[in-house]
Amino acid sequence: MGLARLAELYGVATAYAPSPDTEVPVADATVVEVLAALGVDAATPEAVAAATAAAERDAAVRLLPPTVVLWSDGPAPAWAAALPRDTALTVTFEDGGAAQLAADGVGGLRGAASAAPAALPSGVH
Repeated sequence: MGLARLAELYGVATAYAPSPDTEVPVADATVVEVLAALGVDAATPEAVAAATAAAERDAAVRLLPPTVVLWSDGPAPAWAAALPRDTALTVTFEDGGAAQLAADGVGGLRGAASAAPAALPSGVH
């Protein structure tokens, strides 16, 4: 489990499929280097255990995934259903502006008319 679990927590693939029905494992040394590029020490089994424990603690208290994608023409994201009613969300725009949203407690998000999820500008926020 060790290195593979740590890689999973950071979204690092430990295998790839160059063609259908073919899966190629990624060398452990490559996974360690990729994790290092993300600022994660995985050079020793002790470091892997410590980093895994820290990442699992962080994930357990995080309300949102580290990256959120919301399509302008799509439904509210699945993670919104897990947010307690009135959980406050701040969306910060590329230009420095921001919008305040809140979870509605039933899987959706709400905000001022100009900040409703469908009205948010496209971009990286």
